[in-house]
Amino acid sequence: MVKPIKQDHKNLHGIAAAIFTIISIMHLLRIYYQIPVKAGLWTVPMTLSWFAFLFSGLLAIAFWKRR
Repeated sequence: MVKPIKQDHKNLHGIAAAIFTIISIMHLLRIYYQIPVKAGLWTVPMTLSWFAFLFSGLLAIAFWKRR
């Protein structure tokens, strides 16, 4: 049996969707403008941003649908 989502959960889903949308757009901008990122001595590869873009984008879509 599926229970209806409470209003406070809908608000939280909307906030999470907005955050994941922003994160996804930031990764896409990093890929488009080829912005280098370093963590200490390690240069973060662009492929990591591709995966992060896809993952955060899918999470954003899932939260927008649950809203």
